[in-house]
Amino acid sequence: MLMHKVKSIGRRFGVEMNRYSPVCDQYDTLVFLAGRHGAGTMLDVGANIGQFGARMIRAGWSGQILSFEPLADAHAALVAEASAHRRWQVAPPLAIGAEAGTVDINVAGNLLSSSILPMLARHSDAAPESAYVRTETVKVLPLAEAIADRPESERYFLKIDVQGFEAEVLRGAAPVLPRCPLLHIEMSLTPLYEGGSLLCGLVGDLAALGYRCIGLHPGFHDPDSREMLQADGIFLRDDA
Repeated sequence: MLMHKVKSIGRRFGVEMNRYSPVCDQYDTLVFLAGRHGAGTMLDVGANIGQFGARMIRAGWSGQILSFEPLADAHAALVAEASAHRRWQVAPPLAIGAEAGTVDINVAGNLLSSSILPMLARHSDAAPESAYVRTETVKVLPLAEAIADRPESERYFLKIDVQGFEAEVLRGAAPVLPRCPLLHIEMSLTPLYEGGSLLCGLVGDLAALGYRCIGLHPGFHDPDSREMLQADGIFLRDDA
């Protein structure tokens, strides 16, 4: 009865209280899986201001982190966040894609939803603060080129959060995927970006690359319809 009252009070303030289980905690699970499969370096593609890296560190991540973020404002905040951690390195401002070059990236009002792809109304209607406010021209490199100077013996946990550009990142990462036993990818369940990848297609593409989906966690929801629009997927390589 007491716990029920405490939960009711918490919900009034937007806080949900449940018994903690490490099995249900995606960050705890990622730390566990990376350790089990020998992935000592996290490649943080689409790092934004460092939220994911910081959460992983709080969950017990003790390996190296190499973060990639193209946007100037987000990159500056990311560098500040990473500076407090000896093993966290931030690459120069850089987008990760399939081919080397430059590209105009759309900057969202909330920074989080910024993308190389045009945003669809389904996204901006559900989150008006995510509407684009400007563009920036950024350098693009395939992941394999961006980490070409790292030891060939290194094994990676690859995290991808690129707002519809996931397939392009995977194309450019192909040469290093055999050294990536563990992937974490934010995926859209419904079209949110013009030409963007969707969950069903990515699951199939990753299966063809030798990965199976072993976990899904809720992400971005439409507050009006309560539909889930994005989810985080955890993928393990079959030969890991």
